[in-house]
Amino acid sequence: MEQFEFMALAEAIGDVMLIRLPAMVSGALPSRGLQMGDVLLDKKTFNSPLEPDGRGGHFLVLPEDSGVKAGENVHIALKPVKDWPDPAVPDDLIAALEQAGLIDQWDACTTKARWDWLRWLQNTNNPDTRGKRVQATLDKLKKGMKRPCCFNAAGCTNPKVSKNGKLIE
Repeated sequence: MEQFEFMALAEAIGDVMLIRLPAMVSGALPSRGLQMGDVLLDKKTFNSPLEPDGRGGHFLVLPEDSGVKAGENVHIALKPVKDWPDPAVPDDLIAALEQAGLIDQWDACTTKARWDWLRWLQNTNNPDTRGKRVQATLDKLKKGMKRPCCFNAAGCTNPKVSKNGKLIE
């Protein structure tokens, strides 16, 4: 896949430092949904989700140890990748999967599908809704489903930086 280099303005939404990808870069990605990329920020390299912003674009969250401050103009080299890392699964979901005997079904899902499950699960600030989604995940996996249904994969699902599925302006 092609590598992109660009300058971008870092911004903070709450305590999350992020970079909005230029339209040209985001438009060249294979999907409006979640993508993965190898990122070179100054001299630091990291693999990062390229999150959809809910408006047809993408953004990336900078690592906490990046040292980048809001308003800083940074040089980014970005190479989209086809091989995605396994997502970090929250402890509450692991416990629920183990208790329900569904670890094998979870592991049988593709890496991209697991990312979709977790994005759907996290897309709420309400603990009751999250609990219902954990139970719905278990029910769907029991029925053989491999992905969440009725989920806008092109929406922004990080509740710290989004409102109504869109990255906060």
